[in-house]
Amino acid sequence: MSSNVNPKVIGDQPAEPVDLSKKWRVRSDLANHKDLRRAKLKGIQLAGASLSGRALQGADLREADLFMADLTGADLAGCDLRDAVLDHAKLARASLFRADLSGASLRSADLSGADLDGVSLKEADLSFACLSKARLTHADLEQTNLRNAVLRGAYLHGANLTKADLREADLGQTKLMGANLTRADLRGVKNFLFRDLRHIEFQRTKGSLLILLTGMLRRLQDQFLNPSTSSDQSSART
Repeated sequence: MSSNVNPKVIGDQPAEPVDLSKKWRVRSDLANHKDLRRAKLKGIQLAGASLSGRALQGADLREADLFMADLTGADLAGCDLRDAVLDHAKLARASLFRADLSGASLRSADLSGADLDGVSLKEADLSFACLSKARLTHADLEQTNLRNAVLRGAYLHGANLTKADLREADLGQTKLMGANLTRADLRGVKNFLFRDLRHIEFQRTKGSLLILLTGMLRRLQDQFLNPSTSSDQSSART
């Protein structure tokens, strides 16, 4: 078996992929096709459609209109969603493993708890999106708009955030081990902790100095206001 096979897409494939690309009357068409794996859905109009839990692995959804669509728990692993519109879409707990969402619009989308490991979101718009506890390990977020996004508790280990716009984003408890934030814009980020800066690559990152200074001040403040806690931690280390 080839080493390039996506382990999350393996399984019985439909004999002939469904082709509904560019169709306008799609809701009744989709109801007639339960198996949409590798389906050809380029440019399809699915605004407000209910597709929760549906299997769409490897489907071609380029330029698809999924505005306010319900894709809760759907399997979109390996899908091609380049330039798709997913504004206000519900994608909580959905699988987008290694999907391509380059240039897609996901403004105010709900991606909480979603699997976005290895996904490409290059130049995508995720402003005001909710990515709480989402997995974005080794995701490509180069030049991605994450302004005012909620990334609380998200996993971004090894993610590429080069030139990403993270202004006013909520980074509380975000895991950024090994992430690349070169030339990213971190001005005004919220709830970012000093200890979260370890093993992160910063080069010409806007706001990084302020984050460092703020983190140091908070650490000193904690030591001043809670001296017993600091001494207990020091004793534990020794």
